[in-house]
Amino acid sequence: MGISFTEYVNFRKIKTAEQLLLTRDLSVSEVGDRIGMPNMAHFYKMFKRFNHCSPKEFQRKMLAWGR
Repeated sequence: MGISFTEYVNFRKIKTAEQLLLTRDLSVSEVGDRIGMPNMAHFYKMFKRFNHCSPKEFQRKMLAWGR
């Protein structure tokens, strides 16, 4: 696949976080807890690595785009 196992696991967690941010009325910290990343600094770092924006920015952009 071209990525390490750890990187793949983080990728899958962030994809789950994206779905939760768009389909549930949860705070960013609740989403982090649900995907197994309770450390917010780590969650933000991983989220930005894959999406080039913060979880809140992602949520705002996607929900505005869907209107």
